Order: sequence, then structure tokens, then C-alpha cells
Amino acid sequence: MPNLLVHLGVQGALSSVAVRDVDLKWVYAGAVVPDVPWIVQRAVLTLAPGVDPYALRYYVDVQASLIVSLLCAGALAMLAAAPRRVAVVMGFNIGLHLILDALQIKWGNGVHLLAPFSWELVNWGVFWPESPLNVVLTLAGLLFVILTAHRVVRHGVPLQKPDRRRAVAFGLLAGAYLLLPLWWLDGPREANVHDLETLRVPERRPGQYVEFDRKSCVPLDAEACLLLGTFRAEGLPLEREARVSVRGVFVDMETIRVLEAHVHHPWFRDLASYLGLLGVLLIWMVWFMLSRREARSQSAPDAG
Repeated sequence: MPNLLVHLGVQGALSSVAVRDVDLKWVYAGAVVPDVPWIVQRAVLTLAPGVDPYALRYYVDVQASLIVSLLCAGALAMLAAAPRRVAVVMGFNIGLHLILDALQIKWGNGVHLLAPFSWELVNWGVFWPESPLNVVLTLAGLLFVILTAHRVVRHGVPLQKPDRRRAVAFGLLAGAYLLLPLWWLDGPREANVHDLETLRVPERRPGQYVEFDRKSCVPLDAEACLLLGTFRAEGLPLEREARVSVRGVFVDMETIRVLEAHVHHPWFRDLASYLGLLGVLLIWMVWFMLSRREARSQSAPDAG
């Protein structure tokens, strides 16, 4: 997927044009929602390595789909002062996020735009994460966030304590966001998304075509590297550890004959995404602190 700075810049600019006086805090929230399951997945696998990674990946795949992400937007909108407007803004940016993701070249990866009617991954494959276009958009996104930050943190009153009706709606939508993926797990499993079923059952591997998106690979010898710490990738010699995308065929249960490979920049995409996420968190935190300070200053005369 494009890094988060690209999303913030492109989606912030387009939303500013499409929606009059839009609150970019909600635009940024919508831009982050589809990435939340993947962030949580990484945290879970780090903190609880005993969790079944295949089941977790299927759950995350469903939760990051368009329809389930919209449930998250609906739940968050129930906490807003203008829930309908926020739901539209966040929903627009969730859809835009997934469309931008589908433009990037991601072998064996993609987005679910039509789930639950189709679990095939959508990937139009226009550019790599390190392409000049993506670098320019990353820098533009960083500049956009910096230049608009002062206005964004002082814009609007985006939160409001929900009444009973909206509190119930929040609970139902949030519950559906968390529980619905459990009901739909068979969809991505039967579609063999990310070739996970091929990887999960070793006996199925020999002769099967497989693709990997941005996985770690360590040099073994002059002819091969160790992919994901498990598979010998023949025909991919490396001088040092790298993050690679691979297309290949299983020769046996543990060996892949590489047909095509792309070596990624080791830190560009991750660093840009971390900077984008930090920027979004800081904007919301500063807005919250300013709002609290303003509320205290307004209540001070009454208290006296």
C-alpha cells in the first residue's frame, strides 16, 4: 500500500476540494482506519507469538475490507457532533484509501473492495513503493500535513457525548466491526488470499505458484536466500538482508524457484507511514489539549 503520508496528502487535498470546510481531523481518521487491522496484527504477533498467524491474517483481511471498515467509520461518527457529515467524510476517505492501495504493485496482495460478494484481491499494480511518483507524493503529503496543521488543530468541535440512541448505535456498529470478520473467515480462506492455504499446508506446496509481498530475505549462498526465515528462494542471491517481493514456484515443501523478484528500499515506506501516523496522533492530541484549555478558561468566570 502507499505509505500513510501519501494517503494524508492526497486524501486531504481531495477532501478539501470535495467537501466545503471539511475537518481534516476526520479525513485523517478515515485515512487511517483501513490500516488499523494491520497495525494490530503486527502488535499481536509481537506480543503474543503463539497466536495462529494464518487465522489472524484471515481475520485482518476481512476487517480491512471496504464494507467492514465502513462499520468502523459509522461507529466513530456516533461520537461526533455532526454524525452524518463525519460518516460521509470518513466513508469517502476509507474508500479512497483502498483505491490508492490498489494502485500500488503488490504481488500476492491487494484490497477487498467487493467483499463479501467476492474475496478476490483487487490490485491494479501501477507503481512500486519506491517509484519517483510515490516519493514525490510522500514529500507532498508531509508538506501538506505540516502546512495545514495549525488550522486543523483549531478547526471545529468534532466530538460530542452521545445520547442513548447514538450510544446504542455505537455499540452495535463497533461490535459488528469486531465480530463480523469471525463470521466471514471462510471467504478469504476459500479464495486462498495471499496464498495462505498453500503456505499453511506443506503437502500442497510442491508445484504451486506463489507470490510474496515485501518479505524479509537473508543471504544463504551465491544461488539463494532464506525467505521469511523458512523457505530457500533459489535464483535470488543477495549481498545483505533485504525486503523483497517474489514470484515463484515451489520445487518442494521448503524450496521456491524464483521467477521474478523486486528488492525494496529497506526503510522508506515504513518510516513514511510511521511519520504519518505520528502526525495524525499529534494533531488529535493537540486539538484535545487546546479544547480542554478553552473549556477551562470559559468555565473559570462562572466558578468565580
